[in-house]
Amino acid sequence: MKGEKRILRMENTKNEKDFGTGIPENAIEALARVLLPEIEKFYNTEEGREAFEKWKSEKEKETA
Repeated sequence: MKGEKRILRMENTKNEKDFGTGIPENAIEALARVLLPEIEKFYNTEEGREAFEKWKSEKEKETA
C-alpha cells in the first residue's frame, strides 16, 4: 500500500519529464546508461553489422 502511494505520487508529479511514458526521466537515463554500451558492443560485431544490414535492406524494400 505504501509503495502504491509513492507510485501515484510520482505519476502525478508535473515537473518530471517522462516523455509521455509515465517513467521519470532519471529512470530512463539510468536505463540508457546501461543499455547503450551493450547495444554499441553488439553492433560493433560481425553479427550486429549483418543484422543491421538485413534490417536496413528490409526497410528499403518497404519504402520502395
